Amino acid sequence: MTVNISLFTAHHEYDPQLDIFKKYFCPIHVGSSISKFSLDIRKDNTYGKLSKFNSRYCELTALDEIIEGPFNGYIGLMHYRRIFISPKPIIKLRQDLKFKLNIFKKNIFNKKRNLERQINIKIKNKNKLEHECIKLNKYLKKNACNFDIITPEPIFYNGSTIRQKYARHHQVEHFDLFLRNLTDIYPEFLEYVKIYENSGYYFICNMFIMKNEFFSKYWNTLKTVLQKTEKQIDFLQLDTYQTRVLGFLAERFMSIFVLYAEKEMGARISCLPVASITMENSK
Repeated sequence: MTVNISLFTAHHEYDPQLDIFKKYFCPIHVGSSISKFSLDIRKDNTYGKLSKFNSRYCELTALDEIIEGPFNGYIGLMHYRRIFISPKPIIKLRQDLKFKLNIFKKNIFNKKRNLERQINIKIKNKNKLEHECIKLNKYLKKNACNFDIITPEPIFYNGSTIRQKYARHHQVEHFDLFLRNLTDIYPEFLEYVKIYENSGYYFICNMFIMKNEFFSKYWNTLKTVLQKTEKQIDFLQLDTYQTRVLGFLAERFMSIFVLYAEKEMGARISCLPVASITMENSK
């Protein structure tokens, strides 16, 4: 079966990998309304209305552009320095075993430290990047029809809940506010919020690949809740990093949405590893 897949990458300034991404993906300039740069790629204000609020929504302004413009098939979002790559089962197995071993040691020695498992893969040069872009497209062309939603491999925590982890890095009242707004507007999500709050995993980076009907449900729900939450946050009291709060909250919503989509919409879920791009050289 032939599937139409549009993989977008979000960019806010020129980066060394942009020319490669132009060959294999659909780069989009986020925050273009307030940018000092012209990147000669699609802008997030051609159809979208959130471009000028990029400092709050981060890469999500690309989603508003995508959904307002013509789209069909599968929609995917990645970043200028993080992309999906084809499955790496040996690396995943090694990380899983290491995580389980650390949990075992923690329990044996009655340690209270928190543990984290995530798959760390780095791309350090353009040749490797191009190789992974080709492999990803081939994998998706062959396998995407078997899935409705593809997420990053989740980060797993042991020793803390998602709420506790959020509180260590951000203002937890924003987390609570977002979840209240979500369940007030969409009470059908309450069951999945309760599951998620006590879980120890989440999907990072606001990255995904979704069939169009799932993407529409995901973004229309998320945008509605974020816009209500935005009105209740005093951004003048936040530093530059914490101003990105709406993007941080969206990352946590992905786990809730996946639970909902799988149970209520019959979504077929899969995960792919994410690689960080660190261009140390161009060989």
